[in-house]
Amino acid sequence: MRLRRRSTLVAESDRKKLTPYHFSWSAVQMRALFADLPEVYDNALVITRRCAFFPQPRQPNLPAFPTSNGLDEETALRHAAQAGLKVRASELEISSANAKPYRDRLEFELETIILMGFAGYFLIVFDVIRWSKRQGIPVGPGCGSGGDLVVAWA
Repeated sequence: MRLRRRSTLVAESDRKKLTPYHFSWSAVQMRALFADLPEVYDNALVITRRCAFFPQPRQPNLPAFPTSNGLDEETALRHAAQAGLKVRASELEISSANAKPYRDRLEFELETIILMGFAGYFLIVFDVIRWSKRQGIPVGPGCGSGGDLVVAWA
């Protein structure tokens, strides 16, 4: 399964919204809403123009992770995660048939991580955690957006 990144604009009606009230009012609607206080609209416009910031998209700025056997980072992450999942399934005595949901989720997560350009990041974190455990330094549980991933667990 290949994921495609799709950006949406505030003006698009089919974008994800938390509630029906997440939208931008037009200038005409705002003027009508604040007809009794026109300076509110004028000041909001001044503040909005001062806060306008358009970041330039860029790739993550991470050091290259040295991989063995000449593998690229994506392949190295895939091999490490798949091998780790086999070990975890074995430790928990999960049969091959029962491990299918884990394998499916692992593949989905790997595709997402690779698509976003974070394979090297996950390898770096994996290396730091592995080194810490070998030194007897307690690590975990993970937190943030990657803490509950099957990739991180594996």
